[in-house]
Amino acid sequence: MTRAPTARHWLFVGRSWLWGLARAARRLVVGSLPPNVNQITDQLYVGGFIDLHDWSALNKLGVTVDVNLQAERHDHFVALTPENYIWLPTMDHAAPDPAAIDRGVALVQAALRNNKQVLIHCHAGMGRSALLCAAVLVAEGHSVVEAWHLVKTKRPIANLHPWQHAALEDFAQRWAQQGDTP
Repeated sequence: MTRAPTARHWLFVGRSWLWGLARAARRLVVGSLPPNVNQITDQLYVGGFIDLHDWSALNKLGVTVDVNLQAERHDHFVALTPENYIWLPTMDHAAPDPAAIDRGVALVQAALRNNKQVLIHCHAGMGRSALLCAAVLVAEGHSVVEAWHLVKTKRPIANLHPWQHAALEDFAQRWAQQGDTP
């Protein structure tokens, strides 16, 4: 025997449909960021899950480098090459390991030196991507407090778990001790 959908089910379906409609409408606005992406600096963006349409919108705004920290999903966009895409699979709510942070910072710094615009993203754009963005800012000369304040100001939903914050502090210490190459 099948049960009729409940009111809660229809509320979820309606909300999902409206969210999708709002997302599609936002894409029609030329020159706007996808709804799950925030600009942190002139060249640095942080966000959550993106799809091909979001990547196309970002690409039209000049974003050409994609740093993906989602363990759950690999980006497969047409113009991505090893020079402009890195996948640093990190489980949700976890901190990237030190080697992954170092690789991500190195790729982003190289892109920034070449005047490229970079998107750093994970699934929700709250922890993993915010951590790596803050690490890049530390590598660019900000203190941990300044870097996190900038990320949090530009992307209010960013939130580090204590172990993610510890990974950022660890990166900052390694960076300070070893100079430009942790």
